[in-house]
Amino acid sequence: MRRTALLVVLLGVGLAGCFSVDGTLQSDGSGRFRLTYFIRRHATFADETRRLTSDHVKVESVRGIGNLQAIAEIRFDDVTELASAEAFRNVDVTRGRDGGVEWLRLVVRNPYDASQREALAKGGREKPEVEGPRVTLALPGPVLEANRDAQVDGTQVTWRVPLVDYAQADQLEFTVRYASPMR
Repeated sequence: MRRTALLVVLLGVGLAGCFSVDGTLQSDGSGRFRLTYFIRRHATFADETRRLTSDHVKVESVRGIGNLQAIAEIRFDDVTELASAEAFRNVDVTRGRDGGVEWLRLVVRNPYDASQREALAKGGREKPEVEGPRVTLALPGPVLEANRDAQVDGTQVTWRVPLVDYAQADQLEFTVRYASPMR
Protein backbone atom coordinates (compact mmCIF):
# COMPACT_ATOMS: atom_id res chain seq x y z
CA MET A 1 0.00 0.00 0.00
CA ARG A 2 2.74 2.45 0.95
CA ARG A 3 4.62 1.71 -2.27
CA THR A 4 1.46 2.43 -4.30
CA ALA A 5 0.96 5.75 -2.49
CA LEU A 6 4.58 6.69 -3.11
CA LEU A 7 4.21 5.82 -6.79
CA VAL A 8 1.12 8.04 -7.08
CA VAL A 9 2.98 10.91 -5.41
CA LEU A 10 6.03 10.29 -7.59
CA LEU A 11 3.99 10.34 -10.78
CA GLY A 12 1.93 13.35 -9.78
CA VAL A 13 4.84 15.38 -8.47
CA GLY A 14 7.45 14.10 -10.89
CA LEU A 15 5.42 14.95 -13.92
CA ALA A 16 4.51 18.35 -12.52
CA GLY A 17 8.20 19.12 -12.02
CA CYS A 18 9.06 18.84 -15.69
CA PHE A 19 8.57 21.85 -17.92
CA SER A 20 10.12 23.40 -20.96
CA VAL A 21 10.21 26.99 -22.15
CA ASP A 22 11.01 28.15 -25.67
CA GLY A 23 11.05 31.92 -25.75
CA THR A 24 12.13 35.11 -27.46
CA LEU A 25 13.10 38.31 -25.67
CA GLN A 26 12.93 41.61 -27.56
CA SER A 27 15.28 44.51 -26.85
CA ASP A 28 12.49 46.43 -25.05
CA GLY A 29 11.95 43.56 -22.56
CA SER A 30 8.79 42.24 -24.20
CA GLY A 31 8.56 38.84 -25.80
CA ARG A 32 6.79 35.54 -26.04
CA PHE A 33 7.30 31.93 -25.08
CA ARG A 34 5.85 28.48 -25.44
CA LEU A 35 5.48 26.71 -22.11
CA THR A 36 5.09 22.94 -22.14
CA TYR A 37 4.09 21.64 -18.73
CA PHE A 38 1.91 19.25 -16.77
CA ILE A 39 -1.34 20.83 -15.64
CA ARG A 40 -2.73 20.48 -12.18
CA ARG A 41 -5.09 17.61 -11.57
CA HIS A 42 -8.74 18.46 -12.38
CA ALA A 43 -7.76 21.84 -13.88
CA THR A 44 -9.59 23.11 -16.93
CA PHE A 45 -8.05 25.12 -19.74
CA ALA A 46 -10.07 28.11 -18.49
CA ASP A 47 -8.47 27.66 -15.03
CA GLU A 48 -5.02 27.45 -16.59
CA THR A 49 -5.61 30.52 -18.75
CA ARG A 50 -6.57 32.51 -15.63
CA ARG A 51 -3.46 31.31 -13.72
CA LEU A 52 -1.17 32.21 -16.64
CA THR A 53 -2.65 35.68 -17.24
CA SER A 54 -2.07 39.11 -15.69
CA ASP A 55 -1.97 42.74 -16.83
CA HIS A 56 1.54 42.07 -18.19
CA VAL A 57 1.17 38.44 -19.30
CA LYS A 58 -1.33 37.35 -21.97
CA VAL A 59 -2.20 33.83 -23.05
CA GLU A 60 -2.64 33.40 -26.78
CA SER A 61 -3.64 29.74 -26.47
CA VAL A 62 -3.58 26.71 -24.19
CA ARG A 63 -4.09 23.24 -25.56
CA GLY A 64 -3.72 19.73 -24.24
CA ILE A 65 -1.11 17.30 -25.52
CA GLY A 66 -1.52 13.90 -23.98
CA ASN A 67 -2.22 12.94 -20.42
CA LEU A 68 -2.25 16.04 -18.18
CA GLN A 69 0.24 17.89 -20.36
CA ALA A 70 -0.40 21.26 -21.99
CA ILE A 71 1.24 23.79 -24.25
CA ALA A 72 0.60 27.46 -23.58
CA GLU A 73 1.54 30.20 -26.02
CA ILE A 74 2.23 33.31 -23.96
CA ARG A 75 3.31 36.87 -24.65
CA PHE A 76 4.46 39.49 -22.15
CA ASP A 77 5.08 43.22 -22.24
CA ASP A 78 7.87 43.18 -19.63
CA VAL A 79 9.80 40.02 -18.75
CA THR A 80 10.48 41.35 -15.24
CA GLU A 81 6.70 41.31 -14.60
CA LEU A 82 6.17 37.58 -15.26
CA ALA A 83 5.51 36.98 -11.55
CA SER A 84 2.41 39.17 -11.83
CA ALA A 85 0.64 36.05 -13.15
CA GLU A 86 -0.27 33.50 -10.48
CA ALA A 87 1.37 30.61 -12.34
CA PHE A 88 4.73 32.41 -12.36
CA ARG A 89 4.80 33.61 -8.73
CA ASN A 90 7.78 31.32 -8.12
CA VAL A 91 9.79 33.01 -10.90
CA ASP A 92 11.86 36.18 -10.40
CA VAL A 93 13.28 37.90 -13.47
CA THR A 94 15.71 40.81 -13.45
CA ARG A 95 17.54 42.41 -16.33
CA GLY A 96 20.00 45.21 -16.76
CA ARG A 97 22.65 46.81 -18.88
CA ASP A 98 26.32 47.55 -18.29
CA GLY A 99 27.69 49.53 -21.22
CA GLY A 100 27.29 47.47 -24.39
CA VAL A 101 26.34 44.31 -22.48
CA GLU A 102 22.89 43.35 -21.23
CA TRP A 103 22.13 40.63 -18.71
CA LEU A 104 19.12 38.59 -17.74
CA ARG A 105 18.67 36.59 -14.54
CA LEU A 106 15.83 34.12 -13.99
CA VAL A 107 15.34 32.48 -10.61
CA VAL A 108 12.82 29.64 -10.39
CA ARG A 109 11.99 28.65 -6.81
CA ASN A 110 11.18 24.99 -6.25
CA PRO A 111 7.57 24.83 -4.99
CA TYR A 112 7.74 21.30 -3.56
CA ASP A 113 8.12 20.21 0.05
CA ALA A 114 10.85 17.82 1.23
CA SER A 115 8.88 14.59 0.72
CA GLN A 116 7.78 15.64 -2.78
CA ARG A 117 11.35 16.57 -3.66
CA GLU A 118 12.64 13.21 -2.47
CA ALA A 119 10.02 11.38 -4.55
CA LEU A 120 10.99 13.49 -7.57
CA ALA A 121 14.72 12.85 -7.01
CA LYS A 122 14.09 9.12 -6.60
CA GLY A 123 12.22 9.09 -9.90
CA GLY A 124 15.10 10.94 -11.56
CA ARG A 125 17.63 8.44 -10.21
CA GLU A 126 15.54 5.42 -11.24
CA LYS A 127 14.77 6.81 -14.70
CA PRO A 128 17.68 9.07 -15.71
CA GLU A 129 16.27 9.30 -19.25
CA VAL A 130 13.36 11.41 -17.94
CA GLU A 131 14.24 15.02 -18.67
CA GLY A 132 14.11 17.77 -16.12
CA PRO A 133 13.40 21.42 -16.87
CA ARG A 134 14.67 22.99 -20.10
CA VAL A 135 14.74 26.70 -20.89
CA THR A 136 15.64 28.03 -24.34
CA LEU A 137 15.75 31.76 -25.08
CA ALA A 138 16.46 33.71 -28.24
CA LEU A 139 17.94 37.06 -27.22
CA PRO A 140 18.20 40.37 -29.10
CA GLY A 141 22.00 40.14 -29.30
CA PRO A 142 24.77 37.52 -29.42
CA VAL A 143 25.20 35.54 -26.20
CA LEU A 144 28.51 36.31 -24.48
CA GLU A 145 28.21 33.91 -21.55
CA ALA A 146 25.67 31.86 -19.63
CA ASN A 147 25.79 29.85 -16.42
CA ARG A 148 24.96 26.18 -15.70
CA ASP A 149 26.93 24.87 -18.70
CA ALA A 150 24.26 26.24 -21.03
CA GLN A 151 24.42 25.48 -24.72
CA VAL A 152 24.97 28.68 -26.71
CA ASP A 153 24.34 29.15 -30.42
CA GLY A 154 24.65 32.76 -31.57
CA THR A 155 21.75 34.65 -30.00
CA GLN A 156 20.18 31.53 -28.45
CA VAL A 157 20.89 29.92 -25.09
CA THR A 158 19.55 26.61 -23.75
CA TRP A 159 19.74 25.39 -20.17
CA ARG A 160 18.97 21.75 -19.32
CA VAL A 161 18.63 20.71 -15.70
CA PRO A 162 18.69 17.03 -14.71
CA LEU A 163 15.55 16.04 -12.83
CA VAL A 164 17.56 15.03 -9.76
CA ASP A 165 19.26 18.45 -9.64
CA TYR A 166 15.89 20.21 -9.93
CA ALA A 167 14.42 18.07 -7.14
CA GLN A 168 17.29 18.85 -4.78
CA ALA A 169 17.53 22.59 -5.46
CA ASP A 170 15.68 25.22 -3.46
CA GLN A 171 15.86 27.33 -6.59
CA LEU A 172 17.37 27.31 -10.05
CA GLU A 173 19.22 30.36 -11.30
CA PHE A 174 19.73 31.01 -15.00
CA THR A 175 21.91 33.95 -16.01
CA VAL A 176 23.00 35.13 -19.41
CA ARG A 177 24.99 38.10 -20.69
CA TYR A 178 24.52 39.21 -24.30
CA ALA A 179 25.63 42.06 -26.54
CA SER A 180 23.25 44.98 -26.56
CA PRO A 181 21.45 45.26 -29.87
CA MET A 182 22.13 48.37 -31.93
CA ARG A 183 19.51 51.04 -31.24
